[in-house]
Order: sequence, then structure tokens, then C-alpha cells
Amino acid sequence: VRLPEHLFPHLVSKFLGYPVTATSANISGEPPIYDSRELFRKLKGLDFIVDAGTLPFVEVSTVIDFTVYPPRILREGAVKREYIEKFLGFRLE
Repeated sequence: VRLPEHLFPHLVSKFLGYPVTATSANISGEPPIYDSRELFRKLKGLDFIVDAGTLPFVEVSTVIDFTVYPPRILREGAVKREYIEKFLGFRLE
């Protein structure tokens, strides 16, 4: 579960009255894209993009696979392994 730090997704969720889920717009294994024009060029087949201008830099999200036990970190980002392990009370793979 990820909650973006941008106002727009919060407003959409508030307008709809329920949370919205979606994947990130990052291309796996590539650096994050912060400009909507670059995103539109790189991600073919999009029907539309909400252009919020150039987005501020934020560290990538930490991704954890909870379909296995013990859960394993697929990508370490803003929330570090030590914090997650302390919160969960056990070590991650």
C-alpha cells in the first residue's frame, strides 16, 4: 500500500469517497520519471495522463513481497529495512 505525497491523488480519493489503487508509473529497473511529457513518450499505449507538471524528487518506495514467509524486500527505498523489521517484530528475507 502506498500513499503518494502529491495533493492530486488525495483529492481524487476524497472526491470518490474511497481509496484508489494503482501501480507506479516507473519502468522496472529504470530511474523514476518526474516529467509527464517524458512519461508519455516512454510508456506507450496510455489513454491519458494527468499533467501535474514536473514532480518534486522523492525517494523511491520500499517494496515488500508479503506473499512469501518470511516476507522479502524487493526494493529498498525511503523506508529502510531496519525500521520495517522493528515495526514487524521479525527479520525480513
